Amino acid sequence: MKHLSLAFLIFSSLASAGEKNCADYQMGESRKFSEHAMIGFFGAPEISYQVTKFSENKYLLEINPKFFELVSQTSPLGALENKSQEVPEGRERAIACFAWFNEKYSSLLNPQIQLGVSQSPRQINIQITKDPEFRSYLKKYNLKNMSDCAFIVHESLHLMGLWDEYIEDQRPNAKGLLSFNCRSISDSIMSEEEAYSGFFHATNPDGTIRIPLRPAHIRQLLFPSCIERNPVYKACISNAYRSIGTILNCNTAPAVCSEKNTWLD
Repeated sequence: MKHLSLAFLIFSSLASAGEKNCADYQMGESRKFSEHAMIGFFGAPEISYQVTKFSENKYLLEINPKFFELVSQTSPLGALENKSQEVPEGRERAIACFAWFNEKYSSLLNPQIQLGVSQSPRQINIQITKDPEFRSYLKKYNLKNMSDCAFIVHESLHLMGLWDEYIEDQRPNAKGLLSFNCRSISDSIMSEEEAYSGFFHATNPDGTIRIPLRPAHIRQLLFPSCIERNPVYKACISNAYRSIGTILNCNTAPAVCSEKNTWLD
């Protein structure tokens, strides 16, 4: 009986947490989301952010990045070693890019979201490297990418639970395989091609501003743990880091996942 009571309490707490994660936000309510990557690059991106509802149709999404670089120093014993040194300019750059995003795009989104930086969420350490050949990702930036607000927003949105939506590589590797060719594709800011080729400066054929986030993105940002609110997105994105012909292969997914952008409505 004791074990049954314990099991019931655990189940009840999980059910309660699930209901809260799916419930509408109350005015002024904040929720923190924090998950570590399950299996490195091939699993979910590491998540750490906070959502606050600050008016009827507006939400503030905040991360807590700490930028650092490794500096070579000589130890008292004469050995060369790398020391971590904070780069405060990185945080300042993220704040500036978020402010620019908010000014240009927030009012076009429904509901409206704004991006910000605060001390409240769990801190994420992001290394800056001066290696011009290094391919940046969410926890290690090439210095040259720091001038690209589209890049910073793209990588920061990974920390808020969004996954990549671009063709990883047009060329097969030595075994004739394409990396992550199970992935669902889009024309959003989560598409690498758009993130690095001036998405924020592009317009639609009719001259209107291109909106970087679609409805499914916003549902994911606000309710990352609630499957019921975003079942198609979660099914499609489950293949983001899988490749045909490997031990992982593709998960079974709805046909709409192969329809560019439609799966994000």
